[in-house]
Amino acid sequence: MPISTIADYLGFRVLWSPYFFIVLMLILVGYFLITMKFRTRFVSSEKLTKRQATFFTLGIVLLYMIEGSQLPKIGYFYFHETYYIQKACLYLVIPPFLIIGIPQWIWRAIINNPAFKLIFNIFMKPLIALILFNIFFIFSYLTNFPYYGSYYIELLYNGFVFILAVFMWWPLVNQLPEQRKLSRLKKVGYIFLGIVIAFITLMFMVSLFLLSSSIRY
Repeated sequence: MPISTIADYLGFRVLWSPYFFIVLMLILVGYFLITMKFRTRFVSSEKLTKRQATFFTLGIVLLYMIEGSQLPKIGYFYFHETYYIQKACLYLVIPPFLIIGIPQWIWRAIINNPAFKLIFNIFMKPLIALILFNIFFIFSYLTNFPYYGSYYIELLYNGFVFILAVFMWWPLVNQLPEQRKLSRLKKVGYIFLGIVIAFITLMFMVSLFLLSSSIRY
């Protein structure tokens, strides 16, 4: 199918996601306003570095390219595996960019906020984050569960898994001295453990689906 035909079929809103683009631009503008213009209004704030600004901006640009632009949508018609590449990038590439891009003083303010402190204390435990992310990530791959419902269910599910991905990446790339608990050797072990957990979770879910199919027929 020619690209022009696909573009006509999907339409501008589906291909370019203008509302999603506007939301991301507002987030980017808000990021620079908080970290530069209004930084002095926050206690213990520090000057934004070029490295932080670059990582955060790249994270937002990649997020739009993967979720909002026409590239993955047109690619889906020619190469079905584009969907899997898209989700892998969404959960495995973008989170570390955003974690590094957000200044330490903002992370510290979020983590110490009473509304989020309990959530962070639970999900920042490396093993919990690793297990939960793999379960929900692989479950969506095998079942396409969130995509059987409405657009909003898919959006909420993807958002939830994305947050789990941030928690999973946190022990590896966060820059807070009080939060950096993993040595280089432990980080290698953490990555290896993640691969093992992903493999076990995948095998377990495949076995369940095969068992349910055999019982059904």
